Amino acid sequence: MIDKILEKRDRRRRALLLAVLGLVLATAIGIRLAMVKVSVEHIPVTTDEAIVVLLAKRVAEGERPLFIMAQPYQFPLESYLHSLLVDRMPRNASGARYPGFLGGGATLLLLLCIAWRLTPFERAWPMLGLILLPSAYLLMAQFGYPLPGYNAALVCAFLAVFLAMSVPEKEQVKSLVNPLALVFLTGLFGGLAFTGNMLTVSLVLPALFVALVRSGFLRMFVHLPALALGTFIGLIPYIAGILAHPDAQKAVAGTRSLPEALERIWSPTLTFTIPRGLGVAPAIYPDSHVQLELGQSLAPYVGIFFGVVLVAVTVIRTWHFLRQALQGKWPVLSGYDIFTAASWAGIAAFALSSRANSDSFRYLMPVLFCFPFLLGCLFVHSGRMLRLVLGGAAAFLMIVNVSTSLALIPHWKEPSFGPEIMNVSVMEPALDYLRTQNIEYCVASHWAAYRASFLTDEDIICSQPVNERFPGWPLPYKEQVDGAKRVAYVLTERIRFLKPHIFERHLEQMNIAAHRETLGEFKVYHDFRELVERAADVPLPKQMQQASALHSNQTAHRLVDGDPATRWGNRRSQKAGEWVQVAWETPRLIQRVVLDYTCYRYDRPFQVNIEARTEQGWQTAAQGVQDRLEPFVFANSHPVYGHHLQTYAFDPVIAQAVRVTIAEPNASRNWNICEVDVFSLLQSQNQTHYMGIHGEQQ
Repeated sequence: MIDKILEKRDRRRRALLLAVLGLVLATAIGIRLAMVKVSVEHIPVTTDEAIVVLLAKRVAEGERPLFIMAQPYQFPLESYLHSLLVDRMPRNASGARYPGFLGGGATLLLLLCIAWRLTPFERAWPMLGLILLPSAYLLMAQFGYPLPGYNAALVCAFLAVFLAMSVPEKEQVKSLVNPLALVFLTGLFGGLAFTGNMLTVSLVLPALFVALVRSGFLRMFVHLPALALGTFIGLIPYIAGILAHPDAQKAVAGTRSLPEALERIWSPTLTFTIPRGLGVAPAIYPDSHVQLELGQSLAPYVGIFFGVVLVAVTVIRTWHFLRQALQGKWPVLSGYDIFTAASWAGIAAFALSSRANSDSFRYLMPVLFCFPFLLGCLFVHSGRMLRLVLGGAAAFLMIVNVSTSLALIPHWKEPSFGPEIMNVSVMEPALDYLRTQNIEYCVASHWAAYRASFLTDEDIICSQPVNERFPGWPLPYKEQVDGAKRVAYVLTERIRFLKPHIFERHLEQMNIAAHRETLGEFKVYHDFRELVERAADVPLPKQMQQASALHSNQTAHRLVDGDPATRWGNRRSQKAGEWVQVAWETPRLIQRVVLDYTCYRYDRPFQVNIEARTEQGWQTAAQGVQDRLEPFVFANSHPVYGHHLQTYAFDPVIAQAVRVTIAEPNASRNWNICEVDVFSLLQSQNQTHYMGIHGEQQ
């Protein structure tokens, strides 16, 4: 009789649990669908998303890039996946984000599978609930604005975790092939995860270790070759990138001192970043400094709660490990150990990284994903009273997560969200204007250039003026744009780097006029022309010139070798009277000399004298010329950035050589010159003056 009553009670409890889980599941699906809908309808495509799609087009055309476009880091795994359907997808938010949405769905399924394998259903509900209803930040980063380059790597990382947990324990091993296949695949997906996003290393390393040792001491040596081979194959793109460009990853690397990192574990990691990443007063856009006020007073308590849970689980898993060792058993590690180690590793990486600030929530994404499993582990190993407390905390956090997620969505619909919060200004009016003007090439700063190419599906090719974020790293489209005859500059004061007021100052400095139109937040400049016409001239052919120098004469030929990547250097501190010289056999009528300092632009004198060798001997053509780099080169009827030149113009003179002599040295610098160009006059033309910028009053 008693057994029947207990059995009936258990059935009711199980039915209630299933009903609650069904409600949670319906809520989870509803929130995700709502986020996806608002995302594709209201959140504009960002530069990072545009780069993923543009690079996917290159992959579809047969290229095999090793890095993200215009940036010296991170293998573009998402672009390779995107390339499968890139030609069939529209150039809008849905066409840019569908791989991210799919990756978010795959991550959810993997997390549920991991939870199902870890814990009996009756005690898994807090874990399952927080997986289905995670923090608003995690939901946003997967189904609101899927962070480019993250979701594909996270899928690989959690697949590696699931496979590592699936490696059989010592007593369960029945054949050699099955464990080796699982170990190999763990290494393969772990390597791919790290290749796609290095932040996954905190998940990948514990997963690899568990896969290696899970089947016992002796089998560890059998598994090691399979694990190493799989990991190596997964890391091939990363290794290829390092071999091709050894210094590439250094541009985004940097660590803090150990004392500073230890201080950062408490603040901002536990007091600010982790609580908001866990859904309390979250940022309304990934890594934005603008956060919701909802739940802000709870932030310190949530951070402390997370810390307590992590320490408690660490103690539990350490005791489990020691108890097995004391019993003479080979310790069997589980998924709980992976998530515990990943949490500590993720926090340490965040605290040590010099690139992570308090708003860098994405740097802690692996840690945030681990939290449901940490809480689930503590719940399983707790007594009845503590389970009630932990269950209540999990239910409370789920309610907070639902509330903050629903509070986020209306913000994304506001017209000011894109321009003011995301700093993604509306480009369509400017692009429509370029179409009406039949302009197919333009220049814009980093945060607008690739959006222009994406939104027009490369009907308008847009390049950065220079690589503003990673100086010296190659830029896509730049050669095409620089070589075009009709180019527009599309600039806005909202985007740092080349702003309209800076560009107009450069135009004034170079005596260049342009037509200007204001279209929304962008100003479009086109139809450039020189205000003052000088007599037409051409550079003297390099093959007819001979160069010499007072110092390091053996490398003086680099001044006229036609390769701006090579340089001549005096290899000493500058002194007055030092000179470089270029000569030719037949006298020519010359009127200007251009020194190219692009390769070492800071190694220049304060003043120079220009001398020309005529039939009467050396004569001063220009004296005491001040050091002043030109902001751009005027070529193909438009400004071209990326060259650091000094032009010295003088009255035409018939000469067979020119000499540049230091008049006032910069004693703290060497003197390095990439190239010297001497321009010979073709014919005299009357100087004509034009009005400045027109189309609008400045």
